[in-house]
Amino acid sequence: MSRNRWRIAEAPANLLPLAGPGEVPTQATAEESQWALRFLAFKGTEDHPEPLCLELTRDDLSEPAEVRRLRVVVTD
Repeated sequence: MSRNRWRIAEAPANLLPLAGPGEVPTQATAEESQWALRFLAFKGTEDHPEPLCLELTRDDLSEPAEVRRLRVVVTD
């Protein structure tokens, strides 16, 4: 079986990744660390919002199996 992994393809400037996949943040279990992505989010500009683009990669594929674009909104 191939391993699936989400990777950050593009991130807006107002998102700061806290730990990469495979690293175990204090609050995460070892199982969660395989798929969990954690960010520190700041309020960004609303006139030109940039999406967070995630790609699902697999060992047996040269192209991403799936691509997700998320709009992250931080409010007061």
